[in-house]
Amino acid sequence: MIYKNMHYIKNSSVEGKKMKLKTLMVITSVVGLLFGLGFFFAPAWTEASYGINLDAGGQLLARFMGSAYLGIAAFFWFGRNSVNSETRRTLVLGGFVTVLLGLIVALYDRFMGIENALAWSTVAIFLLLSIGFGYFSLVKQNAA
Repeated sequence: MIYKNMHYIKNSSVEGKKMKLKTLMVITSVVGLLFGLGFFFAPAWTEASYGINLDAGGQLLARFMGSAYLGIAAFFWFGRNSVNSETRRTLVLGGFVTVLLGLIVALYDRFMGIENALAWSTVAIFLLLSIGFGYFSLVKQNAA
């Protein structure tokens, strides 16, 4: 029985299965939606959780950032089922540039000590998304 269960696990569809591009796009959409809603509707509260106090100008800029996150979420949500390889390639390269730049900003923030320790979660999110989009930037899209 144990061998049978081990054989099932070994041959299951989970083992050795690489993430699909569609899954990465859905994850990116959800992350963008969550951060976008927070920065768009409650910028002072969202930034306060990171140890930042925003004045009116900062709240306005955070709302612009929230709108950009919501737009990114929409791009990836509506593009997740695209079968056109050129569209997929464009989304992947655009996503890679976006999250890589976000990672650079998040690392800068951490090393400058601008936000509290919660900002390490932002570094982790951008790092994982950078790895995902970097991977799909290197593989053939019809293999993804």
